[in-house]
Amino acid sequence: MRSRKILFFSALTIAVLCTAVIPAIVRIHKIPDEIFITNGESKTLDFGLPLYANISANASEVINFNGTSLKDTGSVDLNTPITLSSNKHGKTDLLFELFGFLPVKTVSVTVADDRMLYPGGQSIGVMLKTDGALVVANSYITLEDGTKISPGDDAGLMAGDIIKKVNGAIIEDAD
Repeated sequence: MRSRKILFFSALTIAVLCTAVIPAIVRIHKIPDEIFITNGESKTLDFGLPLYANISANASEVINFNGTSLKDTGSVDLNTPITLSSNKHGKTDLLFELFGFLPVKTVSVTVADDRMLYPGGQSIGVMLKTDGALVVANSYITLEDGTKISPGDDAGLMAGDIIKKVNGAIIEDAD
């Protein structure tokens, strides 16, 4: 009888711990391993855990933590959102530790300039279906005497025009 009570209370204790611990593990796992921040930008992490943690970084001057230097940050409430803001270019790893010794999560934070993408160059591998041949661009050719001419320009063709007939012959496609 006594062993049944011990077994029952042990199973009950394990069940209660699992229902409390598993959601916390899931929330921690959802925090990204890497965060990229551009200059002047900030990111917010929301652990949503009723715990306090110590946070350390290998390069604390790269980011500010809730508006203050990471050096000045002690124990942090993980139940309130945490704001990381850029301080200078670089990379740092944030280590979150429960009770000051139990590592919970490491987040790599990179601060860089905002990047712009300028598309350009030649398009390749694009096939257009048209009724005729599509004029993509006009080119110049050099004659034997060195003068450059553009037959397409001379004929009044412009990029985007579709040639449907040449000398009365119907053009079905670019081939």
